[in-house]
Amino acid sequence: MSDFLSPLRFVIQPRVVAAQLAAAPHWGTAFLLLAGLTMLLQALSSYAVTSATVAHLPASATPEDQRRIVAFLAEELPYRLAFLPFRLLLGWWATGWLIFACVSLIGASKPMQIVNCFALEVHAEAVWVIAGAATLLQGLVFPAWSTVADLAPPLNAAQCAGPGIDERLHLLLTSINFFTLWYVLVLGVGISVLCGVRTRKAFLVAAAVWAASTGFATTVLYLLRNAFLLPV
Repeated sequence: MSDFLSPLRFVIQPRVVAAQLAAAPHWGTAFLLLAGLTMLLQALSSYAVTSATVAHLPASATPEDQRRIVAFLAEELPYRLAFLPFRLLLGWWATGWLIFACVSLIGASKPMQIVNCFALEVHAEAVWVIAGAATLLQGLVFPAWSTVADLAPPLNAAQCAGPGIDERLHLLLTSINFFTLWYVLVLGVGISVLCGVRTRKAFLVAAAVWAASTGFATTVLYLLRNAFLLPV
């Protein structure tokens, strides 16, 4: 049970859990917990995601177009949920490899392997699961604070930018929020303990890893949105 709840302990006590991961890079039960919670959150938010997709359709979309997209998303949801654990495993492993590569460049004073960095990333992903739960809760409890076209964690920078900003900039600003700072903080502490690097360098690595991951995800999301928009 301790291993199963270690991701939740990591976001509160990153130094303690990171020391445990340095000795034994366990990640299996943590992955199962976080992947399961992510699947649950995506299933619960499927209606809001569908509404957001319809809201982003151009004015030329007919009611029939909207009905076809709603039906497609409903039929596609089970397959998306079934594939989600494999997508998470691949993405988190890539991030773990990126952490390992960055720390190798700056030099680590402790022996480490990619599996240690991967286990660290798996545990740090608990922050984004909490962010997903907060986003869902905000939409349910405070619907006036969010719109179906803006499914983003609360307290994000886009809420201060105002309307009319470029969509790519909007996607980037929504990724800058309280949970981003939390993720960089716990990941930086974990890297410092796990790899034996100075705290400042560890935070720089954590910030660089977040920036690279967010830049890639934002680009893919923007391209997908444009690809699925109907011609005006």
